Amino acid sequence: MVLADKRGVAQSFIGIAIISLGASLPELAVSIGAAFKKSYQLSIGNIIGSNIFDVFIPIGLGGLISTVEMEKTLLHFDLPFLLFASVLVIIFLLTKRAISKMEGLFLMAL
Repeated sequence: MVLADKRGVAQSFIGIAIISLGASLPELAVSIGAAFKKSYQLSIGNIIGSNIFDVFIPIGLGGLISTVEMEKTLLHFDLPFLLFASVLVIIFLLTKRAISKMEGLFLMAL
């Protein structure tokens, strides 16, 4: 955390980055494996399910243990951005019932 403080990076960002990598890498591996096996429903279900689970379960469990306080940036940027990205995925899926390579690239860049 000393390096984060020296570089002006918030400790919450470091924590979120570490947790998101630990939570997302296994799900990414499952989704990529399912896509290679042409099991696209599993891939999309895994992504949508993890999006819901990874947000609500840790916050809910934390709230059961203690009061959860959110930083303003989380409430004013992170959660609206997550909502925007989720709605964008739904729009991509509803228009063609698929996510094209360009849309996938756009989502990864986002």
